[in-house]
Amino acid sequence: DLTGCRGLSPEALAAGIPRLTNLKELCLDTVTEVDDTFLQLLAVSVPLERLSVNYCTRLTDEGLCALAKARGRHLLELRCGDVTKLTDRTMLDLAEACPELNSLHVQRCAKLTDAGIAAVASNGKLCS
Repeated sequence: DLTGCRGLSPEALAAGIPRLTNLKELCLDTVTEVDDTFLQLLAVSVPLERLSVNYCTRLTDEGLCALAKARGRHLLELRCGDVTKLTDRTMLDLAEACPELNSLHVQRCAKLTDAGIAAVASNGKLCS
């Protein structure tokens, strides 16, 4: 859990990723240095099942869609509240790529619309 850790450089974060080969769960809430490039690297390098990136304001659909596509059916939980650049594009990719997703938190993501929520709601795991 790296919640609130300040002063972590993107380079330092990225340098540690190759050694995290058994990491299943990671909390990066309020780590403002987390960006799309970091998330893309994390997605293809670490076997994450649960990720929390609440308040990571540098993140966009680019990083979150890469996560959805790379982790696919292995992604079980995603928390991305207050990721203000998040749009329906991420919800569509989650709905398509992550059939095992059973927990999703998107509070205060103001750019989401009914269409994005409806797409991800089509995932039976989230609605059961």
